Amino acid sequence: MFKLSIKNISLFALIWLNIGFALGFTVLIGPVRWIATYSRQRNYSDSHEALLIKGVMLVLAAVSFIISMRLSAAVLKAKFRSVKIIIPVACLTVGILALYQLLHPENLKMFSSQLKDSDNRQFVFGSYPGLKELESLKKEGCSSVISLLHPAVTPFEPVLLKEEEENCKKVGLTLISIPMLPWISENQDALNKIRHLAEHPTGRYYVHCYLGKDRVNLVKRLISNYNNSVRLDDKENKGRTLESISKFERGEILKINKDVYYTPYPTDEEYSSYLIAGGVQQVISLMDPTDQEQKSRIEDEKKLVQTYQMPFQNIPISSIKNKKELDLLKEIIAKSPKPLVIHRFFSSTAEDIEIFEALRK
Repeated sequence: MFKLSIKNISLFALIWLNIGFALGFTVLIGPVRWIATYSRQRNYSDSHEALLIKGVMLVLAAVSFIISMRLSAAVLKAKFRSVKIIIPVACLTVGILALYQLLHPENLKMFSSQLKDSDNRQFVFGSYPGLKELESLKKEGCSSVISLLHPAVTPFEPVLLKEEEENCKKVGLTLISIPMLPWISENQDALNKIRHLAEHPTGRYYVHCYLGKDRVNLVKRLISNYNNSVRLDDKENKGRTLESISKFERGEILKINKDVYYTPYPTDEEYSSYLIAGGVQQVISLMDPTDQEQKSRIEDEKKLVQTYQMPFQNIPISSIKNKKELDLLKEIIAKSPKPLVIHRFFSSTAEDIEIFEALRK
């Protein structure tokens, strides 16, 4: 520890900013990528994946803080002037080098997706395009570029977005900015805009984020549900279905029969990743609209399914002993399109298990 003063705090801030940024860059292209890949291979939910990555970020902050504290103390205790200069300059250098790399995504191609996925007619997917790539896209018939870069991902994405605006003007492409934050935000407004474009395309689009992975993959899955020109390959189709996961954040996923599932109340992320992207055709909520808290959740869900144009019914069950209500629900289930999701708030309470067992009979 060192004495708190403006000079010492400024030194620490300089070192922590640059060390943290350099370590963050390294973690972004290394451990974060490995965790994201591992999570998808194991079919973890988006919320689970985001939780893991947030944990890595917290560890990163703690490690960089400790390293910066020790380096700052070393500078302040150093007897030689050269040490007092070398350590801050070295920290500043690694920070600048990390920023330089992030501002030049062409240097990170080995960590990004291939430049573009051109198999789809109306939507092409890939990583951040430079001027030459934009010129090539123009020649191939693209009329617009959908950028998922977010101004909050400072300092590099705002700079790249500004550069892209200028390059699109030079080439004659329309730039559509739909900012998305990876792992931190549910990005509902952005996904609504993407869905609208998928349903009402007016040309050929190139869709990209920074490395062409996390945000692009989410958008690609969403678009494939609303535009037949976009098809997922076998690897992309494999993971995000209710068959590929055993539980949601609020409880187990129980299978009533073929393509009929009893689940807890899905989060927005679970809706987009497993219900929408997984091809669910209808949702039935068993929650009680006379309960104010449940009523609020029902209204929120109605708004959400309206966004995705998914059929939705609210059929409350007052009692497991009410045979008339259960028979009516079974009749509706039999006539409903499949795959079908039926849910309450939880799925593993004693009452939930009773309802699940009754619906299986």
